[in-house]
Amino acid sequence: MNEIPSEKVSFRKQDIVALHSLPSAQAHDPCIVHAPSSRRHFWAVCRAVVYLLVACAVLFGGLLAAIEGGALDATLNARAQKALNAALGDAYHAEVESTVLRLTTNGSLALKAQNVTLVENNSSKRLITTESVSIELDTLALLGGRIAVSRLEADGAMLDPTLLPRGQAIDLSAMRIARIGQGLEGSSGRSTGFHN
Repeated sequence: MNEIPSEKVSFRKQDIVALHSLPSAQAHDPCIVHAPSSRRHFWAVCRAVVYLLVACAVLFGGLLAAIEGGALDATLNARAQKALNAALGDAYHAEVESTVLRLTTNGSLALKAQNVTLVENNSSKRLITTESVSIELDTLALLGGRIAVSRLEADGAMLDPTLLPRGQAIDLSAMRIARIGQGLEGSSGRSTGFHN
């Protein structure tokens, strides 16, 4: 096959015509097409994601500052004492000096009550006094909407032995390992309540 000789085509500056002077642009109802670039949408989505992340970080930082600054401690102390008294029933009441909510080193929330005292209502005797009680909450359970205790610590607990039931001493050396549960149930069956 014969090759077609190629000619070099060159345009002068005067040959370039503006688009609005072409015949298709001279129609009565010109079809104007606006096609935004896909990059503009991509960057708009990226910008929205960045704004959302910044807003979440600011909210999280504010929550951490409120927890560590003690803004929730006064309300928490009143609620903790009310919840403890409701759980103890009519025979006892709890006295809590202060309650704080803090973050632990592993990032979970810990509720720490200081100088907690369990008092018998009838005699006003102090049954148990603790320097501090720390309750660590499970973070995954909190994210799921429920409260679960992952760790409980009591420091400086003092028990008034005069309020404990009286009876014979338990000889743990005479119990067999397989019967420890039965032995402890028998000892708790003998001590049915606290003496006044």
